[in-house]
Amino acid sequence: MGFDIFEPEGLRKKRGYLAGDDSHRVRLLHDLLENEEVDCIWAARGGYGLHRILDQIDIQKLKKHNKLFVGFSDICALHALVQKETQGMSIHGPVVTQLSKFDSSQLRQVENVVRNTWSTLTYESSKPPIVTGTCSGILVGGCLSVITPLIGTAYMPPLDNSILLLEDVGETVYRIDRHLQHLRLSGVFDRVKGMALGDFYNCEPRDDDEPNLETIFKEILGDLSVPVLNGLPFGHGNVNQAIPLGARANIETSGSTGRLMVNRDG
Repeated sequence: MGFDIFEPEGLRKKRGYLAGDDSHRVRLLHDLLENEEVDCIWAARGGYGLHRILDQIDIQKLKKHNKLFVGFSDICALHALVQKETQGMSIHGPVVTQLSKFDSSQLRQVENVVRNTWSTLTYESSKPPIVTGTCSGILVGGCLSVITPLIGTAYMPPLDNSILLLEDVGETVYRIDRHLQHLRLSGVFDRVKGMALGDFYNCEPRDDDEPNLETIFKEILGDLSVPVLNGLPFGHGNVNQAIPLGARANIETSGSTGRLMVNRDG
């Protein structure tokens, strides 16, 4: 893509399921924020453990240096912190280890968003909308099982006047049901202007007696008073288009189709 790559020392450290202990990961992040030669911090992979260090990240450094973050999955906790504290933009997009699996058109889409050379971005749904309608709002969210634990903390991204993006991987249907009920009981659905569901990759019922994910989506989200798109091209699967969180977007539906549109000028 033509980027100059800087790989920080200690990137490949490991401590159990973490990329090094908490203090190491916080120090590495702070060093990257203060490095004047670094414009963008792009996650190597998703992994685990950002919830452990959210309260150790220096908010003043985050605001002062205003770096662009790119990634998804566990990185959504960091996206939430950026939106909560800086009201800035970050990119829900592929991690570095995903890029080798992309075709040329997907790579061009990612590069266009990261380089900020876009004027309009359109994401077409592959499934009929769960609730039809139109809305406008600020894009927030990401991985469902990463966003849900932020409820009740100081790190939940702003929800009022937002469009909530959700996707996940490897969760059974009953666990997706539980996460969505948590959002409902917490009043999240009453605050957002719309919802946009991406790829729930490998999220299957355990046996034939259990409902599938589409049934659960319709049961829980079908009566909402805001539009709900389904099957958008982002998530843990083979397609993961980059989406600028913190940007203003519009949802439109027409019959069995729907689209999420982001315009640079809002």
